[in-house]
Amino acid sequence: MSKLMSDLEQRMKSLCAGSAHSSDSCIAAIHGHLDAGGARLRAQISLDAGLRLELSAADAIQLAACCELLHNASLIHDDLIDRTAMRRGHPCVWVEYGDTVALCAGDLMLSSAYAALVFISKLELLPSVLALVHLRAREVMLGQVAESTRTVSTHPFDDYQRLAIGKSASLLSLSLELPLLLAGREDAFPIAQAATTQFAVAYQIADDLNDQVEDAREGSLNMVSLLEQASGLSRTEAEHAAATRALAALGEAVATGTTLPSGCAAVLIASAESLQARLSAVAQSSSVLVSSSR
Repeated sequence: MSKLMSDLEQRMKSLCAGSAHSSDSCIAAIHGHLDAGGARLRAQISLDAGLRLELSAADAIQLAACCELLHNASLIHDDLIDRTAMRRGHPCVWVEYGDTVALCAGDLMLSSAYAALVFISKLELLPSVLALVHLRAREVMLGQVAESTRTVSTHPFDDYQRLAIGKSASLLSLSLELPLLLAGREDAFPIAQAATTQFAVAYQIADDLNDQVEDAREGSLNMVSLLEQASGLSRTEAEHAAATRALAALGEAVATGTTLPSGCAAVLIASAESLQARLSAVAQSSSVLVSSSR
């Protein structure tokens, strides 16, 4: 798997660079962004799922490259929109290279994600593959707009779930759906969508627990503050309730993911179980504090 992940890294760079020289500012920005690391969760999910579904390694790499390039394009654009200065311990692309290069770098990664798909072996499926990728990419883009233009709502928890799905679930689902499509298992799409939606909501809540101060300063939607405002809970009670919600969502993600064919959600399930362990500690700690305050 490590060899294939290394091949994937090189594939993403080559798709973006083409014949351009690595000193070109746009290509250098993309290489720097990719070299900064990241979990590569979508790539790992897609690559592992493809292999478990008996796709060729070459096809699995192309699908994983598509998913990971889409995700990283969205990160570069998000950082530019939000004026985020640092990512993965390094200056964001717009900080180091300027707005124009950041915009073009994100666009080039987005275009390269689609370019990866022309190399799949089952070209008769290309129309369906492209339609699926467009659908999920559109959800991400509309989700970003919805987050940026969010207004006060009478249904904040519904808004929260929709935003979490737009930010994370769409590309996580795509990471499973593309291998399933090439394997002829479109019937499993609803299961993949259900599992990744629950994981995405839990992942967003985990981020909220870590980013409470920053989210309050920026006015971002945060599950802890939502629970404080809507339910009249104290901060500690809200943290406990948020962690409990996330754990329930992760339990559903694991239970649903295990029903996918050929164990193709193994990476998603392992990630969910790892997050469960971390959130269980948060829930237990906040529960002790809640009990002692009563």
